[in-house]
Amino acid sequence: MRRLAFLFAGVIVFLIVLPAWAHTEFESSTPADRASVEDPVSEIVVVFTLPVTVVGNGFEVLDPQGRVVNPSVVTDDDTTFTLVLAEPLAGGEVGVRYEVTAEDGHVVAGGFSFTISAPPSITTTTMPPSATAVSGDITVSTAGAASTIDSAATSVPNEGGTGSMGLWLGLGAVVVGGVGLYAGMRTRS
Repeated sequence: MRRLAFLFAGVIVFLIVLPAWAHTEFESSTPADRASVEDPVSEIVVVFTLPVTVVGNGFEVLDPQGRVVNPSVVTDDDTTFTLVLAEPLAGGEVGVRYEVTAEDGHVVAGGFSFTISAPPSITTTTMPPSATAVSGDITVSTAGAASTIDSAATSVPNEGGTGSMGLWLGLGAVVVGGVGLYAGMRTRS
């Protein structure tokens, strides 16, 4: 009977002390740590084993180009956090860092990463149907098609239809120079 009383007392003490031994930890994420996903990611879900409070830098996301992205953080229960990104991420490895405080005051910090195989989106500029892009000595006629133009390029109306405005200007300069030279020589004689 005495052994049963000691066993019962031991179980009671264990049940009282057990919650004090529990530590808040990172439980899971979506996308999961080291996962590879095919589609662009606009939300990341981070789950902890017990409620936490965001401290320090809170949640930071490193995009595939290595830039820090600060997401909007949403939670209903302080254990599951949804990180909402302003623009979907794609095209490589993404890292997530977190810094939170557990109810017992301990700071829980860490991170995880995953890879997105979807290519990054490309922004294009559409030119009007009859425009010609001129950059240096290169002339490209768009003929109504959408194309990406270098930021240093200049858009010039395509009045001749062949994109040869520079050729005509050069030819005109030669003619004017030739006429001036001829007139100068004629005055000397």
